[in-house]
Amino acid sequence: MGLAFLRSSKHTAFAFSTPNYRCAQLNRVGGSIVPKRFYRPSTTVALSTSNENFDLSSLLKDKRSKPKEELLTQGEIQFIDTLVKRRSDARAKGDYGLADIMRDTIDAISEKGGCAVTIPEGYKIEVKDVPRNEGGESVWSLQPKARVQSDLVDAANREDENSNIKGKDVSVLGLAHSALGLASSSSDRGIPIDHDKLNEIVLKAKRRLKQTGEQELRGRKAADAAFWFALSGVSDDSKVGIEEGLDFSLFEALTFICLEEITRFGERSSCRAMDIMHMVERIAASGVSSDTFRNLQKTAAKCLETKEVKDIEDLVRRGVVETLHQGKFELHSERSLLWIWRFSTRQRKQRAFLKSAAMHWDSQTSDSTIASGHNDPAIGTVDSSSLDWTRIFKDPTLPLVVDIGCGMGVSILGLSSLTETDETDDSTFNLDWAKCNFLGADLSNLGINFASSIIARRNLCSNVHFTVGAAEEIMDQIANTYPGSVELCMIQFPTPFRFKGKPDEGLSSVVNQGNQQLPTDAFSGFMVTQRLLESARDALNDESGQLLLQSNVEDVAVFMNKLASDNSFEPLPAKKSVEKIEEGKDGISQRTQKWISLGGERAEGLMWSAETLLPSKKGATETEVACLLNGTPVHRVLLKTK
Repeated sequence: MGLAFLRSSKHTAFAFSTPNYRCAQLNRVGGSIVPKRFYRPSTTVALSTSNENFDLSSLLKDKRSKPKEELLTQGEIQFIDTLVKRRSDARAKGDYGLADIMRDTIDAISEKGGCAVTIPEGYKIEVKDVPRNEGGESVWSLQPKARVQSDLVDAANREDENSNIKGKDVSVLGLAHSALGLASSSSDRGIPIDHDKLNEIVLKAKRRLKQTGEQELRGRKAADAAFWFALSGVSDDSKVGIEEGLDFSLFEALTFICLEEITRFGERSSCRAMDIMHMVERIAASGVSSDTFRNLQKTAAKCLETKEVKDIEDLVRRGVVETLHQGKFELHSERSLLWIWRFSTRQRKQRAFLKSAAMHWDSQTSDSTIASGHNDPAIGTVDSSSLDWTRIFKDPTLPLVVDIGCGMGVSILGLSSLTETDETDDSTFNLDWAKCNFLGADLSNLGINFASSIIARRNLCSNVHFTVGAAEEIMDQIANTYPGSVELCMIQFPTPFRFKGKPDEGLSSVVNQGNQQLPTDAFSGFMVTQRLLESARDALNDESGQLLLQSNVEDVAVFMNKLASDNSFEPLPAKKSVEKIEEGKDGISQRTQKWISLGGERAEGLMWSAETLLPSKKGATETEVACLLNGTPVHRVLLKTK
């Protein structure tokens, strides 16, 4: 497989050509997928990138597969054929002892040669046993050895001997883990990430890729590395290492290696449909949207269709396989958003992973190392008190859409990518999304770094900005200084407060129960306050401004709606209202049961929307998608200024 850049004076493109590979053409019979015949496609696609020649295929260190007839003599082939046939016959007779002896003999020849057979350097004999219900024979091929050569590892280790990142972090995946540790540690401390230090890690990763290529990124490791680098806030990394001839995008290189890996092992029986999907989902969740990724999707779809029907029937039913064939799987696809949701909600496994990454980074660096260095304001992690609209937006007079408590920024990323030709499945908002400015704000540096890195890589910085800051302060600044019209303020799935006492005892009545990490109550630590809503009211356009409130916790949604209604907002009737809340897949949550038992107001009636209000294909947050997939009710209300 090759990827070579073709240059011109004004722009750059590169041609991507795939090797011939075996794919199944399928018929669908009665809902089942049935192999019809096999063919060997060849694809060429165009991509765009930067200025200097760089052939990504040079990153590949393994020998390429070749027909055994090109590597062995006819006599050597016949000798191995004889051994493999003896193994097949032994297995057919149930003589597994003899079958094992034949396998050991073949392995010995593969490793050391002998018996009049000379195996070419860098290759091995690979024997595959076909299940007895499919014939039971054994077949063999000559395959390149997939292992890192010791001289490459030694060279990389020597290069890292004097680095702050040593030993086990020498691999690309280890470097990605260190980058995530730096980002997580900085976020936990409430300080901006040191982009100089982050770029040092990126440079080491690119050097490592140049040395070892795909050899230490087998399976889904390249996809994992891309996702961790994205979570770390790595943005336009193609400039990093340009003076060393490393003028390539780290994300593009990792996506390219994923394509190589799926092509290499995607059709093997040992490769599960789950393994293929994990690679595609994590690359999508990294915000990659290149032609290389679209080619990866199409290859993945063909490999999936070689799997057992039962293993892919859900993917077929949900249209995932067809989406992959079309190359339209992306960041806002349901399955990729679930990866982001797991990290954004800091579920136990992901929380432990981030904590271990941060502790690992901290163990290698001093506090001064983390806090020092350059903080690039171009990617948005700046002090909210310094919001300069003329610097942030190309045209600060455009209508503004604000997401307060934006988390990982998914909703803003989706809405800002809508164009005039995109189908928006609603007319709830009288907005031309393609002609708006977008601002996302959150207290989490980790989430803001992730979102900011994606807008930098997608060149959306002219009308999209993410910033770290407190909700009230951000909203105050917007109300007092934004020169254009503020059309929509979104408050979506804020961290809920701990469950309170009886409704008739007042909203400030608290029972100390539930998750002790949550805000104490509705008036102590909860993001949505009277001051925030007053500022939102002052900021929004008097005639057309709207406030969107969403939560998957019913009593929190009811509280936010009541607080907004008491502060110069009035709910709008929903197009499709909630007559009665349907129970989720897992029934009614304990918190909601307590709320109902205490006589709490239900999120039912004309104002509560039974369907998503934002354009569902790209406007939904990762939390909303997770709720929809898990069958958890989402409580939505849209309000206007009085």
